[in-house]
Amino acid sequence: MSSWWVGRWPVVDPDIPDDDKRRIVGNNALADRRFVPTGRASVFVVFCGLLLIYLIVVLSGKMAAGDVSLANGTLGIVIPLLVATAVGAPITHYARLRSPRRLTELYQHQYVVPADLDQPARLLLDRAGHAIETVHDSRVNRLGWLDSVANDVVLPRRLWEIARRLRTQSELRAEQARATRGVVTPELHAVLSPQRAALRRSVDEVTGQVAALEAYARRVQAADAALHAQDLLRSNDKYRDLLAHTDDVEGLGVLASRADGVGAVLANSVREAVAAGRTLAVF
Repeated sequence: MSSWWVGRWPVVDPDIPDDDKRRIVGNNALADRRFVPTGRASVFVVFCGLLLIYLIVVLSGKMAAGDVSLANGTLGIVIPLLVATAVGAPITHYARLRSPRRLTELYQHQYVVPADLDQPARLLLDRAGHAIETVHDSRVNRLGWLDSVANDVVLPRRLWEIARRLRTQSELRAEQARATRGVVTPELHAVLSPQRAALRRSVDEVTGQVAALEAYARRVQAADAALHAQDLLRSNDKYRDLLAHTDDVEGLGVLASRADGVGAVLANSVREAVAAGRTLAVF
């Protein structure tokens, strides 16, 4: 199950094409809204192309006039330029694809970076990200026991929706803070009061979505714990041998009953974790 996007900035819209999505996630130039100049390679290739055309014209004229030495010298320049142009073109194409400016122009509203969020929003997104990391890092997930659709499709979309709304909430909180720097008149209060109420409702709803992710993560942790308990059952034979030497019938009975119960707990824990993951899709 793919989790390369978990815990990395920027947080991206899952609808972005996969190739560009991978160019955005983990791109430090995008993570703080910086741009890196990428035009030098293009300028170099254009320059080489123009110079190459010029030298070919010169070379043709000299060859026609019989000036072989100058023609040979010109070839010594033309051939490296041909190589440079051939190598430079794919490099330029690759640089253009990874260009932060290109990615930003195409997807500026389809990713969220830390600079977009205020502190309350960052805390909520950190909680959501931690819950998702817990799910993806779990043993039951690595073993393929969880719902792959919930983890590979629903979780990225859930994280994006949370991040997108948190960005909007951060912008609105900043707008309200600017509005109240001066004198707050009754008219201004009448406008701000319902806006603040709407913002609180939105924050409460997103907080509930984060809590749902955390509940899913706890279910997954419980399934992991039950799996670990089942692993420990392999040591039961050693303890049975130890108790057999002391004729501890009661202790042997307890070991047997615990062994019977762990398998049922594990199966139930996995079922509950899968069910919790599937409920995320209905939000």
